[in-house]
Amino acid sequence: MSWESLLFAAPVVAGLLLGFVVGRRTGPNRSRMDQLQARVELLAKEREHALAEVEARKEELARTQTELEDYRGRVVEHFSNSFTLLRALTLQYRVDCDHLAEGAGNLFAEGALEAGEASERSALPEPRVAESRENEAAERPAPPVIQPPPR
Repeated sequence: MSWESLLFAAPVVAGLLLGFVVGRRTGPNRSRMDQLQARVELLAKEREHALAEVEARKEELARTQTELEDYRGRVVEHFSNSFTLLRALTLQYRVDCDHLAEGAGNLFAEGALEAGEASERSALPEPRVAESRENEAAERPAPPVIQPPPR
């Protein structure tokens, strides 16, 4: 090969390479590549937005679950306190009834009643004694135990 043919071939090869590069950048596939690249960038932004939304929802769910657990604990505590207060009220009511029955029995026993009043005495309940209270307590089912939910 001579210098003259090399000088002729070098610009031809350079022209072919330059034409190839320019053709790749400005050809019909280039606009399709630009469209696809824009679509990929849009999808990436949408994905980031969706991930941020998912994280926000997770935080909201965690907060709501904590509030629900607190509320359940307050409900259990309220009903437990209500049960204790109602039980105390019931026991006090029994003491009052026993006191009234005992007093009525003592008053009737003194003989200050007429015959008509004596028949009314049979309508009154007999005073309770400690043994009957224990028997009644043994016969009654135990109250339910309310426990707070596990945390």
